Amino acid sequence: MDIQRLVAAVILATVSAQVLRAQDARNSFPIEFETQSGRPVYSTTVVVKERVDPHSLDELPAFVTVIRLDPEEPRFQTLPEILSRSVGVSIRDFGGLGKLSTVSIRGASANQVLVLLNGVRLNTASGSGVDLSTVSLANIEKIEILRGADSAVFGDGAMGGVINLVSRESRVTRPRFNAALTCGSFNTLASSAGFDHRLADLEYGFNGHYQRSNGDFDFTNNNGTELYSGDDYADVRTNNDFDSLSGKGWWRLAGSGKWKFNGTMEAFRSEKGIPGIITFPSAHARQADRRMSANIRFERNRSPDQSNGLFGEIGILRTGLDFSDPMGEQTGVPVFTHQRSLMLETGLGYRFTHSRGTGSVSVNWSHQKLTDHDFESPERGQFGVTGKHDWEILRNSVWLTSILRYDDISHVGDRLSPKIGVLWFFSPGLSFKTNVGGAFRAPSFNELYLNTGFISGNPDLEPETGCSYDAGISIEKRRFRFEISAFQNVMDNLIRYELVSGFRYQPYNIGKSRSRGLELDGKLNLWKAFNLSGSYTRLDAVDRSDDRNYRNKRIPGCPEHDFSSRLAWDGEELTVFGEWRYVSGNYLTRANSLELEDRNTVNAGAGYRWNDFVQIGFEIKNLTDSEIVDVAGFPLPGRSFYVSLRFSR
Repeated sequence: MDIQRLVAAVILATVSAQVLRAQDARNSFPIEFETQSGRPVYSTTVVVKERVDPHSLDELPAFVTVIRLDPEEPRFQTLPEILSRSVGVSIRDFGGLGKLSTVSIRGASANQVLVLLNGVRLNTASGSGVDLSTVSLANIEKIEILRGADSAVFGDGAMGGVINLVSRESRVTRPRFNAALTCGSFNTLASSAGFDHRLADLEYGFNGHYQRSNGDFDFTNNNGTELYSGDDYADVRTNNDFDSLSGKGWWRLAGSGKWKFNGTMEAFRSEKGIPGIITFPSAHARQADRRMSANIRFERNRSPDQSNGLFGEIGILRTGLDFSDPMGEQTGVPVFTHQRSLMLETGLGYRFTHSRGTGSVSVNWSHQKLTDHDFESPERGQFGVTGKHDWEILRNSVWLTSILRYDDISHVGDRLSPKIGVLWFFSPGLSFKTNVGGAFRAPSFNELYLNTGFISGNPDLEPETGCSYDAGISIEKRRFRFEISAFQNVMDNLIRYELVSGFRYQPYNIGKSRSRGLELDGKLNLWKAFNLSGSYTRLDAVDRSDDRNYRNKRIPGCPEHDFSSRLAWDGEELTVFGEWRYVSGNYLTRANSLELEDRNTVNAGAGYRWNDFVQIGFEIKNLTDSEIVDVAGFPLPGRSFYVSLRFSR
């Protein structure tokens, strides 16, 4: 892309000039916009950060939402549910609690959104996006959502945006214990327990979480006739149960010296039924998911109060999937899948400050291997180099951020990913920011090598590419915060599956798309603890492929309108809330031949702080008992009730 080459040239010139001027100095960063438990909570001053976390999504001009989870809030929530209320984010839910759930940001597909857990990639080279239902919120402190292309920082896969899940690492002075229990509809049970402690300079903690549900909710079966209601009948979703267990641990060596170390570890396993679409139910298909991740990070600064110094990390991700369809209810023939993947990541970098800003240079390496009887154990190595610089052009007013990354991926080739952005503080509480950057996604192992059933891989595939532009204004006052942004993502070389012979499909680089839209997000403190917050996304995502049958058709799964709101009384002892979400109908097929209806969902609940240690909560999801479908053939639960109890000491 000519634009990407121009941006890369500007970045190289800027970074080269500023590295020569690097010297010790202070480091100031912009206003933070955060939400707590899905409720926006915004600061009113410039936040000073002495160190830049190399894995933080909080880049200077980037459009980032930070959701802080309240560990004491007595409420039953899932990751897909929280993300669905965020501006620019859309969720595709394939059956409710514990079932496949994927994310889209600004019209990008699930495999074009990068998901991190404490900086470790959850996306694997095997293909498809991350199943959000396999990620527990237990012990998660905050969720960072970056909207827009960012391969300049994160490399492969960050075409639509990045989601980073950060575990809680509370600073404790004495042993602390916490526990939670939720019971609800469809025989749902969720429980967790955790412990934090400190021994001299070492802090550590762990948390375990168990969850299960029968998932046997009532729904209306249309009998496969979308346009005729005469044969509809009341049905019960079967083989929709799940059972999961997860655990997380963390440690931090919080001494006062120049060296600092911290690490996290996480494990997850689940067993669930795969009920299939309502017209072809599968009563015997089952799936088991496994995941283990861990990482260790270090910093070495010149002195405890300086930002200059080395940083690095080592991370590992091990995943497993076992799928069994002994009766062939999903594909017509018996299927048994046993898949294991292993990924190792390492990185090392140097961070510096000078009188007008900060910068960093880092290198990273990763290796992935897949073991599956449908493949020949493919492997992939990746090497990347990143240069980043934040320059204060006008003191306390205008910042320029420039980033350039080079990636070399085995069997794929090398890629150059630039990004440049500007942040301008017009006055206290009023700012403007804009970004332009490139991104890419390497073909997955499935797309390259899978040869089974009706699908054959294509080893000649090229990476998908994209370019992202956005700009917006933020206004923040003592009782009011509002942000408006406009964006456009242009993606090329997209991988599409095409019929090549008989019933056999093969992927090719033939797709193009253009997604543009408007995002509104804000909060208003109406009176005392009475708050109103909401977000709205208007998305125009169209197919720009050369095929006249699809050109200018809307991209499936990308609703044009998505509105979410929350009205609440957030008192010291009592919280009462109501939530309303509206999602316009969207197409299910590339030819736009089948469309979902508009959806309205209402949730309500209350929480009460019994004392300093015990909190009680009650909520109703889908209060109006709406018939909801995110994906054709996969109904979602109707009205459901949950009671939660939390204890901490």
